Amino acid sequence: ARWEALVKEESEQPELSGIHHWTRVEVLKDWRFYGFISIAMIGPFVSTAIFFYQRELATSLSLTPIAFATSFTFFTATMIIAAFGSGAIIDKYGEKPALVIYPILYSLGLFLLTRSHTSLAVSYVAMMMIGAGNGIMATTGGPLMAKLYGTKYLSSVKSIYVSSVILASALSPFIFGYFLDRGFSILTLFSYVVFYTGIIWVIAFPICGSDKCNLTQEPIS
Repeated sequence: ARWEALVKEESEQPELSGIHHWTRVEVLKDWRFYGFISIAMIGPFVSTAIFFYQRELATSLSLTPIAFATSFTFFTATMIIAAFGSGAIIDKYGEKPALVIYPILYSLGLFLLTRSHTSLAVSYVAMMMIGAGNGIMATTGGPLMAKLYGTKYLSSVKSIYVSSVILASALSPFIFGYFLDRGFSILTLFSYVVFYTGIIWVIAFPICGSDKCNLTQEPIS
């Protein structure tokens, strides 16, 4: 009730807070939202591909499927730890560190994972990096959306974000399966993703123009 009263007061007298609560239409006109989506889609796209094609991936790495499956224990544990840790970091330093580190972790993790004849220990380290990236991004999304676009229409804004993430996860098996059926190796496909994650992190810097990502200013015309 207190929050609703505050939002109502801000909407009636926005000059008091200096915060603009973006509508869904305004958000769709903002380039930063698409930049954030292009970063956020990495995790579900890659993770779903690993889950669906773990047998092909294990075989390409000269590992048994059972041995490779044990790496998911480390993946899950690291994801949980990273989610807790990134929450504390975001509260203290803002979203920028998490947003920048996330694609770098994914790039390094995939690079290690997709080296031919990877040892089981290396696959554990790689899956831990990927899991940490997932934990960081799962925590970052909500606070960043609120700080970028305000809270009054946050559910409408997050619905686009969540739909995009689900779409990335749904398209991943189809895209990987399509190219696998046409002779591409799964390591080659993941190497393309490594290239993407290796360069996409630069978008995080202009998205977070300040240390706290407190950018709820008027929409850019």
